[in-house]
Order: sequence, then C-alpha cells, then structure tokens
Amino acid sequence: MVGQPTEDYPRIYTAGAMRWQSHGDSWWRRSVEESLADITFYHPEDAYFDHGGDYVQGAVSEDVQAINAADGVVAYYSETPQIGTTVETLHALHTDTPTLVLFDADLISPPTNERIDYPEPLESALYRGTADDHWFLINYINGDDEHSGQRLMPSWISAWEGKPRGSVFGVETTADIRQAVADWASDEFDVELE
Repeated sequence: MVGQPTEDYPRIYTAGAMRWQSHGDSWWRRSVEESLADITFYHPEDAYFDHGGDYVQGAVSEDVQAINAADGVVAYYSETPQIGTTVETLHALHTDTPTLVLFDADLISPPTNERIDYPEPLESALYRGTADDHWFLINYINGDDEHSGQRLMPSWISAWEGKPRGSVFGVETTADIRQAVADWASDEFDVELE
C-alpha cells in the first residue's frame, strides 16, 4: 500500500519477483509493511498494472521514477532469474541510493556446514558454489577488490574501485526479512523503530 510519506521516516521502494495475476510473491512486502508501520513502503504492484501482463510499456520508467524518489531500496531475491529486480538493484546502487539486498537461504550455500543464524550478512563470494547464480551481484555490491589483479589484464584496462555499495544478507523466514529490514533502516536512516 502506498501511503503518504512522513518527514521523520524513510520512503522505501521494494524490489522483488512479480508474476502476472498473482499476488503470491507479495507476502514478504506485506509482512515488512505490517511490522514497520512507521516507514512508507512503495510496492510497485500497488501503484499501477501487473508487471507480468501483456502490456508492459512504461513499467521500467515508472519503477525507476519510484526508485529515484525513494530514500532507500530493499530487494529480495527468492528465485532465479529475477532480471527486473537486478536492474532495479543496480539502478539504486548506481544512483547511490541506500540499498539492502536479501537472498533467500535456498539461493545461497553457507561456506561451512554449521547452522546459520539468519539474517546473516553475506560477504563477497570467494567460490562460485556459495551463491551459484548470484555470486557476481553479491561481489559487485560488497566489493571484491581484495583479490583483484590476480589475472592478466591488458594495460589499457584501468583498475575499478571494488568498494562496498550496499548491504547483503541471507534470510530464511519472514521474521528474518522483517528483522533485516528493521535493523538496516534503523542503522541507515538513524530512526527509532518499534
């Protein structure tokens, strides 16, 4: 539900999977919104047409406008692929919009066999197997310059500053998603959340 923003709390755009004529992928948005009522959440499926329909002209422009107007972006990866979510995430990062990226536990593999206490911050992936389909995005967000320069690069390619650009967490349950968003919003925007 798009509400009127307040001056005291941030406006957060939610990016995630959307399917035509199905609100089944909106559960996480509703859960976060209900538990963090002080924050104004903008869910694209509430504002206009269903992204999965036949006529999609204007959807990208309207989503980008909403991201540009937001104080922050929360992106939730629950399946593979999520091209729209990735484009929205990269746009937010490119425009220096504070961004929290959540990966469902089914999409990542812990580096050890130990039980993970979610929500868990995800570090840059050293090996592909820790996040087979998403390691590149995770490393882009977290920065991976620690191991840069180990391959032979032509001299005409200048170094890229692989610095952290956002926050990345693994989540397993709805409670993990709510906690990760609440902690991030509190830290990022210096707000007191109940």
